[in-house]
Amino acid sequence: MSALRSLATLAVALAVPDARAGQPLPLDVAEDGRHLVQRAPEPGPPAASERPPASPAPAGVAIGEGGADGFVTTADDGTLHVIYGGKYRSGPGPDRLGPEEKITDIDSVNGVRMDVDSAGQPHVVFTAGTTSKATRSYYTTRAGGRWLPAEKFADAADFPERERAYVADIAVDARGHALVCFWVGRPNALRKERHNPSFYYRWRTPEGAWSEPRSLAAHWSSAPKVEFAPGRGFFLLWQAQGREWRIAGPVSAGDAFSADQSVSAGSDRLTSLSTQNEGADFNAETDGLFVVAGNVREKFEGPVGVWAAIGRADAPLAATFLGGFAGTKRGQESGVHPVTAFDVATGTAYVVALNPADRRAYVAWHLRQGGWQRGYVPLLPRNPAPQGTLRQGPSVADVPGPGVVALVRDGEERWYLQKIGAPAAVKSAEWNAWGKIEDLGPGITPGVAVSPDGTTHVVYMDGGEILHRQRAPGGRFGAAGRIPLPAGEVSADAEFNSPHPVCDAAGTLHLVFTRGFTGAARKVWYTNYRGDSWRVPVVAIDHSETGRRTNYPRLATDGTLAFIGAFAGGGSTVARLVDLATNPRVERTVDTALWVAHPLLHPGGALLVVGRRGAAGHYCESYSAGLVARGTPVRLSGGTPTKTFEPTAAIIDDSGVIHAAGATGSPVNVLWYTTSARAAAGEDVILGPELGTGIKEYTYPTLVRDVRGRLYVSYRRHPSGEGMLTLFDEESGRFAAPVTFAPAIQRRLRWNAPLGAAPGGGVYAVWESEGRIFFRAIGESADASKPEE
Repeated sequence: MSALRSLATLAVALAVPDARAGQPLPLDVAEDGRHLVQRAPEPGPPAASERPPASPAPAGVAIGEGGADGFVTTADDGTLHVIYGGKYRSGPGPDRLGPEEKITDIDSVNGVRMDVDSAGQPHVVFTAGTTSKATRSYYTTRAGGRWLPAEKFADAADFPERERAYVADIAVDARGHALVCFWVGRPNALRKERHNPSFYYRWRTPEGAWSEPRSLAAHWSSAPKVEFAPGRGFFLLWQAQGREWRIAGPVSAGDAFSADQSVSAGSDRLTSLSTQNEGADFNAETDGLFVVAGNVREKFEGPVGVWAAIGRADAPLAATFLGGFAGTKRGQESGVHPVTAFDVATGTAYVVALNPADRRAYVAWHLRQGGWQRGYVPLLPRNPAPQGTLRQGPSVADVPGPGVVALVRDGEERWYLQKIGAPAAVKSAEWNAWGKIEDLGPGITPGVAVSPDGTTHVVYMDGGEILHRQRAPGGRFGAAGRIPLPAGEVSADAEFNSPHPVCDAAGTLHLVFTRGFTGAARKVWYTNYRGDSWRVPVVAIDHSETGRRTNYPRLATDGTLAFIGAFAGGGSTVARLVDLATNPRVERTVDTALWVAHPLLHPGGALLVVGRRGAAGHYCESYSAGLVARGTPVRLSGGTPTKTFEPTAAIIDDSGVIHAAGATGSPVNVLWYTTSARAAAGEDVILGPELGTGIKEYTYPTLVRDVRGRLYVSYRRHPSGEGMLTLFDEESGRFAAPVTFAPAIQRRLRWNAPLGAAPGGGVYAVWESEGRIFFRAIGESADASKPEE
């Protein structure tokens, strides 16, 4: 399933609903997040004479009628995509869906699942029929404003001794490659033959070519699920044997999954429980996490309940039994097919499922700091049952902002989109509240800048081009625009890289960049973007004649002057540019012994330059606005356990205080942080999280101060490659525990994950992985129009 999706504009009600006068059903959560108290009595199975009237006041948003099975998912921009009874609707919110569209001429649409690619195109799989009639599964997609004819990708007649081709699932990547899977089962006499396939998966290319079916040695009841995670690849959830569900992958489109490349979901270690039967789901989500859920029996004869797990794929997950449904028994587990979703804004995981006893839809959740809630809350407590069918109960998807939305059918075949809010313990956005990872397309070495009006700019390079994408506050990124190339530098194999974009107070976007990696680079160019027009780039630093490599430019500007620093073989060159609004030109350059110089403009007009002076450590030099050196350089990195490494990140706040971060050994590599005020007072640096081992110039931090005054540091964990984020708590004088915000960042010299300050608080991160550019909002305020009080 696609999961959310950027923090945008859709507000989510933070309550589980009740139909009485449209009021929410309150939930109390203890401070430790571990005790759930439901104030209204849980309804039991209603007799026919006790059913509510035909038209009770609905708790959710009614969106349609008819049909047995449905599914909801969300696109990258927050758009909801819903299918029910073979009909499709989409729109920005539950009460703003477009008209119904019939997805196929096939009469019976059952077991439907859907994923949405990065272009907002829905891809759907379904089975024509249920149970013994579920012999064929189909794929369709909506392209060019219409639904394409359904393509049969599974037929039980093609598999010896199989009676069904059922319980299909689908995942798609940014390029439109689709991965589908389906269950074929095995006859009872062959149940123990693990190498006799019980499921298959197939690939479909964007052009419509299908691969041959493939499988893994699995349990007879293994009905798998598939997921795609941007920046990582495709994953497969499959039941290896007994209670053991495993996550295989990641693989690239068209590749084969293997048992060796898989990790346990943790269900096999629930030793006090009995067995499972075919019903499981998972979500590949934020910061490399998975949420997984499946059915299980407490004892051999029942009752039946749900287990769930959260964790990363680099180690076996830990599973928790959420409890059994009272009144259920052996044989009913095949009706419990949970669906999972991850709320990226709060870090809360949700599981929805159908209770086979009262045939109602329920939800449970996992709090980031409270764990799993052992128990279930009804989604439509006053509406008639059944609220789902065999192997297809409620579904759930993330939406922009805190909370998720569930699609539920009631006993009158009316469909509702029901918003589910997080408990009070997680209502407020945390500093590391997640936005959706957005795939911006092919490219390398991205940079990000945010203008005072909240417009976000991302610049990156690809195939001899320099590309620019922007989005308005609360909107989505537009198409990539091409930035003019420097005169005489047009070439398909030109490796432009290391952009550093900066917005001035008037909203003009300024940019510096180089061509060629490491020793191949000799020049730095400057350009700016105002009035929707880019200026032709001008050479700001040129070492063509000296032969010095010129890399990793950094930019500071007040809109009138621009100062550019760049590494220049054994030191750096700093240039001053004038006439930015008319005809930008270099007025003066100076050299410094500091490596990868960071120019910073003091509010009083002076220029400060921060960098590493070899084994002597990190220093700050002062210059006049005319690039005349002043005073004695100040050492910033005093008190480190061993010598400091090259990485440096530096900013200057409104009061003129410099904040700097770098790396040192202790003896392992760790982050250090200081300010110019601390250094002037002779105070030592503050040590922070471990960065990995052998980082050299491959772990290069970025430092940003948001509008709330919070200091964020991003870095690449070396050598494993995850993107890490930490926050410096100035009140306590220490760093927060780092969190993973990107599953993988391309290893490059002096280039990790640039950050930009979000307009209402929090940050935006961009990074490169496997030749693609990714974007994510982190800790962004729900009201991005103003900072928190």
